[in-house]
Amino acid sequence: MSTWNRPLVAAAAAASLLAALSACGSGNQVAADPAKTSTSATPTTTSAGSYPLYGPTDYTYRLQVLCFCPLVGPVDITVKDGQVTGARIVGGMHKGGPVPTYVRKTINDIIAIANDPKSGDVKVDWPAGAEVPRSVAVNPMREAADAGVTYVIRDVSAG
Repeated sequence: MSTWNRPLVAAAAAASLLAALSACGSGNQVAADPAKTSTSATPTTTSAGSYPLYGPTDYTYRLQVLCFCPLVGPVDITVKDGQVTGARIVGGMHKGGPVPTYVRKTINDIIAIANDPKSGDVKVDWPAGAEVPRSVAVNPMREAADAGVTYVIRDVSAG
């Protein structure tokens, strides 16, 4: 390869990597996602919130945890009487594998993180009129880029 082509190849490789990373976590979405039925409110950034808890105690939902931690892919979570009773990895390289403890969260566990003043910087995307947030991003240490965790909530089904 001639020397003048190397910068072009490097730029193309960087663009491909950026496109792949931006698609990371997009996964398949089910049309019944209640968070998508209303227009999105502007995400808020606060030190602590006063977000309302989710009322139903029996439900299922899909959770994806994005962080500098072992990524497991999307997880379907079942909650009965306000407690996680089942969790199953439904995508990614670990499909069907064991679900780590840090992913076994109820929706109210995630809302509690958003409301906790010790959570640090919190960014919540809660669509207007929705019962649950679309995502909660928490960064406990502003100066550390790798300390943040984002919880993405989809496909909530009460009952």
